[in-house]
Amino acid sequence: MIQPVNKNLLIEPLKSDSFLAKQDEKFEQIGEILSVSKDLKHLYNKIGYRVYFDSWLAGKYINPDGEEGDFYWLVNWEDIKAIEKVEKNN
Repeated sequence: MIQPVNKNLLIEPLKSDSFLAKQDEKFEQIGEILSVSKDLKHLYNKIGYRVYFDSWLAGKYINPDGEEGDFYWLVNWEDIKAIEKVEKNN
């Protein structure tokens, strides 16, 4: 997996089961933090949290290890609009 640098976060987009959500061309995105750059050490405990950001401010990269259509976002910390702790159900 790639390692973000320069105050960026590696974000995996949330999967949507809705056909309408896939057809909706909005700029807002929601994803889960997979990794953060070393200069954002204070966010290490936020891995797994959900973040909200504008896609036009982020870089979109194909996941070479994923299935067709899988991609990641690289988002600068200053471009994150909101963060949310997600409770995992076991």
